[in-house]
Amino acid sequence: MNLRTRLILSFLTVAVLVIAATVSLLYWQIRKQFNEDFHHQAQTANEAVRQELPRAALLLRNQVTPLQDAAAIRELVLDLSHNKYDKEGHAAIHRQQLKALQASSDLDLFHVRWAPKKKRVRDVLATHHSGVPALPEVLTRYAAGPMTTFVIAEQPVGIDRRPVPVVVVGVKRADGLVLLIGRALDLQFLSDIRSRAGGQIELTMRNADDAVVASTLAASDLDHLPGEYETDRVVHTNEGDRTPAWILDAHSSREPLNRRTQSLVQTTWVVSIVAVVLALLFGIWFARRLTQPINQLVAVTQRVATGDRGITFPDHSGDEVGRLIDAFQAMISELEANENRLKTAERIAAWEEIARELAHEIKNPLTPIQMSIETMRRSWQRKHEDFDQHFDESTVTILEEVERLKNIVSEFREFARMPTLQKTTCDVVGLIERTTKLLDDPEQTVHITTNLPPQLPSIQADSEQLTQVLQNLIQNAIQACERASNEGPVHVSAQQSAFGGIEIRVEDTGDGIPTDDLPRVFSPYYSRREGGSGLGLAISHRIVSAHGGRIGVSSNPGQGARFVVQLPTQAD
Repeated sequence: MNLRTRLILSFLTVAVLVIAATVSLLYWQIRKQFNEDFHHQAQTANEAVRQELPRAALLLRNQVTPLQDAAAIRELVLDLSHNKYDKEGHAAIHRQQLKALQASSDLDLFHVRWAPKKKRVRDVLATHHSGVPALPEVLTRYAAGPMTTFVIAEQPVGIDRRPVPVVVVGVKRADGLVLLIGRALDLQFLSDIRSRAGGQIELTMRNADDAVVASTLAASDLDHLPGEYETDRVVHTNEGDRTPAWILDAHSSREPLNRRTQSLVQTTWVVSIVAVVLALLFGIWFARRLTQPINQLVAVTQRVATGDRGITFPDHSGDEVGRLIDAFQAMISELEANENRLKTAERIAAWEEIARELAHEIKNPLTPIQMSIETMRRSWQRKHEDFDQHFDESTVTILEEVERLKNIVSEFREFARMPTLQKTTCDVVGLIERTTKLLDDPEQTVHITTNLPPQLPSIQADSEQLTQVLQNLIQNAIQACERASNEGPVHVSAQQSAFGGIEIRVEDTGDGIPTDDLPRVFSPYYSRREGGSGLGLAISHRIVSAHGGRIGVSSNPGQGARFVVQLPTQAD
């Protein structure tokens, strides 16, 4: 994955992360606001309950006073005081009158108890039972108490006698009469509470056993509470003994939250698409602006690596990349200057070395020539009888050494006067195949193997001079195998190098090259073959360098050597 792609992906990733973080923040903010509004409404509803119960109790207290003066109550007290209540028919009549009084007063609870001091307590009427009147234990305790406002949890109310919470107030007279009256907390009560809470929440009343008593929700909606509503529950207790009396559930529909969430998701999709497109466009622009000079720098670096020094960068920015390009341009100029100085120094040193080697090579044949001439002079001066034989032998030696001198001069002239390159489009694979076929003699013990791809990029080169390089390398490899007395093989391969050029390898299994000799392999007059001129590898090095390439050698003494030629695919 290149730098441009990574930059574009980075911009897209940042855009997606920012959008995801923003959406999450907005969602939790909406959720938080929804919960805060709901809990506020639930608190308002419970506050309304705390205000509504005293108001309902006050209405009952205002109602209990006139009830004491009702005719049915006066007659009941009169009979109870004169012990006439138990006479036949009196109790039934009184209960009938009291029930009529309860109905006319719109009371859901009406209890009458006669409890004079030091006399038996008598429950005259208990509307929660259809049979013998008897107060439940909780009302019994209440009747004996200070008569504060009370909510009984399970008082049967209505025709179906359902247990519902009932607000109870009472009065206790000095003559022993105790009146308890109450009104049920019904749907109307819940509707009033809901209105006072703002009308945006639903309420459900449950008795102490968690059974539904009344609800502003439809019966079908009560079955889907967990999935469609948020619920807040408050358990209300009696002021007297703090026992659970009834439960108020506040419900808020999740539909508004779902609508907001759906709207947020739709908006997020639109914003995400726009943001991703903008991030992609900006990322492409920024990546191109950043990577274009870097790509130019890479291309220039590759050209510099192949030997091109005459490179000038186009106008560029003054940022960090621009300063890098300026530094690289300065480095190229300095490198070119150093190379020129180094080439001059190397040229001088090379010619000095060549002069020494050439003097040494010329001196070798001059010694036998001098000795042959001195032998002929001595024979002539002494009038030696074998003068003719000495003359013949000496002249043959002189002619052989002169011929050797001519060869040395001819090879040196060829080395010193390299012909001008005649570059044409060259097929490296075909050139190697022709050269190896020419040198692979079936009668010789060392054979040549190749490993060539079907096709390689063409190069601009002098095919004759490259053929000379390959011949030198392959012939040296064959001779190295012969010196090691093995059958090779000599292996020739070619491939495209990592720098984009062509790489040719010639490997053998011969006697190898001593490690100390490796730095001098391409120097003139270096040879490990008896009778060799020592200029073949030096000429090969000059030809490869003239093509803008490189030639190198590696060896493991006793196991063979490897020569590697690297050539550029474009003309320099």
